[in-house]
Amino acid sequence: MAFDKLNRRQLLEESLYHFNEAENSIQSAMRRLAEAIRREDIVAAPEPEPAPEPAPVPDPEPIPAPAPEPTPAPEPAPDTEPEPAPAPAPVYAPIVKIDERHARWADRKWRVNTKRQPHSLQVTADRARFEIRPEDFLDGSKPRSELSGSIYGDDTRLPNGVLLRGGFTLNAHAWGSDMSKTWGGVYGQIHIGSKVGGSPALSFRRDQDGDFKVATRGEKDLGGTTQWKGPLPFDEEHDIVYCVKLHPTEAELRVWIDREPVLDLTGVSIGHSIADAYWALGLYFSGGITGPIVAEYSEHTYPSPDGDSPLIRAVR
Repeated sequence: MAFDKLNRRQLLEESLYHFNEAENSIQSAMRRLAEAIRREDIVAAPEPEPAPEPAPVPDPEPIPAPAPEPTPAPEPAPDTEPEPAPAPAPVYAPIVKIDERHARWADRKWRVNTKRQPHSLQVTADRARFEIRPEDFLDGSKPRSELSGSIYGDDTRLPNGVLLRGGFTLNAHAWGSDMSKTWGGVYGQIHIGSKVGGSPALSFRRDQDGDFKVATRGEKDLGGTTQWKGPLPFDEEHDIVYCVKLHPTEAELRVWIDREPVLDLTGVSIGHSIADAYWALGLYFSGGITGPIVAEYSEHTYPSPDGDSPLIRAVR
C-alpha cells in the first residue's frame, strides 16, 4: 500500500515538472515573438486593395408618353334638302254647262247630277270638287252631286266580258258631324243601269263609321257583297286604281289603293246580263247626311279597255 502511494506521488511530481517546463518554453517563445515584432522582423501582409466600385448604371431615360391623338374634326352636318313648297291650293270655279244637263270636264262629256248651287260642283281643268249640304235637299231628294257617264241621247254603255281599267285620286274631307245613324255614302260607282236598278255593280264608299269599302253586286248576288273594308284617312289624297270585267257569273276585279293591291277576285257576279252599266264620279249619300260632305278628285280615268294613266301604269 505504501509503495503505491509513493509511485503516485512521483508521477504527479513528474507531471508538474513537465508542465512547468512547457509553460516556460511557451513564455520564452512569446517573448521572442514580441521582440521580433518590435524589430519589425515580421512584416504584416498588405491589406488587399478594395475592388473598384462598379461604374454607376445610369437610370434609363423614361419612355416619352405617346402624343395624344388629335380630336377628329366633327363631321359636317349633312346637307338637308329644303322642304318642298306646298302645292298651291287649286282655284276652283263652278262648272260651266254646255247645255241644261251636260258639261265637259277632263276631256269628256258628262251628265251633271247636282243641285244648282255654286258649291255643288266646282272644277279646274283636271280637278273636281263636289259638295253636298243638308239644306240643299229639303225637298226630299237624295243627297247627290255627281258627274255621270250616262249621256242623254247616247246609248253607249260599259260592256260585259271585257276588262276595263280606271282610276282616280280621292281626297275625302272629314265629316264634321255624326254620321253613325246614316248609311254612309258612295264616292264613285259603276251604276248597274236602270233596267236592273238598285245598288251599283261596283262602288267605292265609306260606311257610317267612315271606313272605306269596296262593294259589288251582280245578277247572282243581288243583295251585294262588301269585298274589302278598311281604314282610309280623311283629308289625304289616295290613289285608287281598278280593273274590272263585268259579268253575271265570271266577273273579275282587282283593286289597288295607294299602289297596294287589296282585291283580286275571279269567278264572281258583278253586273247583269241585261245591265246597261256606266261610271259615275262624285258623291251619292242616299241614306241622308247630317252635315256638309266634301270630296276632291284628280287624275281621273274613265273605265275602258284601253284605260291608261300614270296611276294605272304604276300598278300594271
